[in-house]
Parts: sequence; C-alpha cells; structure tokens
Amino acid sequence: MYRAIAWMIFVTQVLVPYLIVVDEWLESSGGTQRLKNWWQGSINMKDFLCLGNSTKEKLHTIMGGILLELTLLIIHSYVNEQHSCACKLLLLPTSRFWLVMDQLSNMYCVIITTVALPLRFWGEDNSTAIAMDSLTLLFVFMLDDLSGFAATYLGKTEESFSRAAAWQKAMLSQCPVKIADIINSGAAHEDQLWRCEFDSRGRLLHATPGNSSEQFVHRRLMRVAQLSEDTPLLKDDPRLCYSTSRLQEVLPRWENILMVHAWHVLDFFMVAVQIIVPIWWMILDKPC
Repeated sequence: MYRAIAWMIFVTQVLVPYLIVVDEWLESSGGTQRLKNWWQGSINMKDFLCLGNSTKEKLHTIMGGILLELTLLIIHSYVNEQHSCACKLLLLPTSRFWLVMDQLSNMYCVIITTVALPLRFWGEDNSTAIAMDSLTLLFVFMLDDLSGFAATYLGKTEESFSRAAAWQKAMLSQCPVKIADIINSGAAHEDQLWRCEFDSRGRLLHATPGNSSEQFVHRRLMRVAQLSEDTPLLKDDPRLCYSTSRLQEVLPRWENILMVHAWHVLDFFMVAVQIIVPIWWMILDKPC
C-alpha cells in the first residue's frame, strides 16, 4: 500500500503540472496569445509603463505580480531546502531507485510549476482566482513532503524522520557485517559470549583474532580512512564505506553528488526567474 501511494504521488507530480501547461497553452485566449504578441513585436514601449486601461485591469496586474513573486519565493525556498537535504543524504545509505526518482520528480515539478504559474495567472480574470491557483500549484509540488497531507500515512514528521535517520546511521556504524565476528567461540558461560573490544583507531576487533586474517571487524558503516593500516587516523576524508553481506560501496555515490549539483544549478535558475518573470508577466498582462 505504501509503495502504491508513493507511485500515486509521483504520477501526480509529473502529470498535473504538465497537463496544466498544455491546457493553458492550447487556450487561445490565455497566455499563448500574449506570448505570440510579444514574440511578433506587437508589445509597445507604453506597455512597460502602464498596468492596464481600467481599474480592474490594473488591480489584476498588481495582484498577479505580487502573488507570482511570492509563489516563486516559496518555490525558491523549497529548492534551497531540497539542496540542503541532498547534501545531508550524501553520506546516508539510501535506496538508489527511490532517491533518484524522488529528486528528479521534485526538480521536474519545480520547473514545470514555474512555467505553469504565469500561464495560469493569465487565464484568470479576478484576484481571488489567481490566489486559489497559486495555492493549488503549491499543493502539487509539496505533495511528497512529510508535512503534507499525502504523507500522513507514514506517521512521521520531518523532525522525527531526521532523528530516526541519525540513529540509523549511528547504529549502522557500530553493527558488524557478520555477527559471528564478535562471538567468543571459547566462551564457557553466556556472559562471555559477546566480545566487543576496540583498538586505538576506534575499530572493532575480532572476538577470536586467530581465526581471521584481519584484526578488525568490518562494520556496516565505516570511514574509508579506517579500512587501511597506512592511512593516518586524523586524515580528513569524509567518505564512508557501506557494507552488507552482498555488497560494499563507498559513500557518497555519484548520483548523490550529481543531485547536489543539480539542485545548486536550479537554485541559480530560481534567482533569475524571481527577478525576470514577475516584471515580464506584468508587462504582458494587460496591453495599454
């Protein structure tokens, strides 16, 4: 059921903004005609200096410009938050498939929503409808947030999820890949069964060193610097080695690094959009 809801959210975030853009683009009286007029050079210099002919047109232009700027500011803040979260995910062992799908769908939704906003605002004749449109589009791209209504089935808040992820990482850093490595085979009593000792580098030692070619136990999550005897203890290497009984990989993965850079580029894109789009929209909104 959880996977079905996740797929439903993914499909909604991908399709709904796209369908809004297509619907507005095919509407002859909407933003398409205004863009054609601008492209054909029929926008005069006086359109840069006025907001409309009637009071209603002026109020529509002012309200649309304010709400467009405010909505883009909220989207930009969301992009900054996602960039911060992507940086935190660099050293967390996560599912590659769900991570990439989530990040790409969020980026796609942000970009298409940014395109849909001015087109949708052009299709409304009053300020109330513009305000409702901005709330609707914000609802769609925030649909997968833990604080959103669609994710209440998880029973987690953003704070509780962050706390759980921190505990998970801490426990993996102390859990051996093979439990047998910390079992004392020569134990005569149950109190002697477990043997957990560490060397000066903070590595967990084998319970029976003579039965293994290595002196220390491989844990689920270890610093790469701890895997080699030749690496200095204080070497500034943030990389982690994540190991299970079937795989061993170094964190951060290449796709995590790519996502961080992609969010960084999207951040610069939103800065430009916040400055250009509201002014450009107000100029094209109501010809004088």
